[in-house]
Amino acid sequence: MNLLILILLQTPYGAQYCRQLFKKGGVAISIHNSIQFNPIDLKQFSKKKDLDVCALKISLSSKNLTIVCIYRSPTGDIKFFINQIEGILKKIYKSQTHIILCGDFNINHLVENDRCGQLQSLIASCYLTSSVTFPTRITSNTSTLIDNIHVIVHSCNYKVFPLNNGPSDHNAQVMEILNLYYINTKKHHEFTRKKIIMLYKISLFH
Repeated sequence: MNLLILILLQTPYGAQYCRQLFKKGGVAISIHNSIQFNPIDLKQFSKKKDLDVCALKISLSSKNLTIVCIYRSPTGDIKFFINQIEGILKKIYKSQTHIILCGDFNINHLVENDRCGQLQSLIASCYLTSSVTFPTRITSNTSTLIDNIHVIVHSCNYKVFPLNNGPSDHNAQVMEILNLYYINTKKHHEFTRKKIIMLYKISLFH
């Protein structure tokens, strides 16, 4: 089956980082319970308001997939943020690994500035590129692209599209990876029409 991973901010399970002192933060990755994964400990890179981060690794038949989810507060220290992201990429980067770096960066990719330039230069050093090209936060007065999904473009065949996120002030971004496959090795039961009828008859006439 095609691999479909949902990356959700502020949702438990899979991997997560939860603030203890400040509101409006924290990150998490939700993953289907049929997919085997290993959380990656990145707590040493987190700092309240400057960087919230969590990650996990999925082993595929062809390559490994590492997903990193981050949040940076609008008031966070940008220098600290860039340095920590660099440290994370150095820790997880391997030639045989697909990397997805995603989340709310609070850096507007629709405007050229030093912050955007620093981030783009950093991710490019690990052969990552930004995949989101549409605004992710739209208000009556502004339209910004502050959420993004960064991938190694030459190793992924993907498509990205926006998804209205209901009452949230951020729209979601959905990425479908078309050339990564995951084989579910867990046992499962399959019922056919004949089996269902037989079970019904046994329970009815026993």
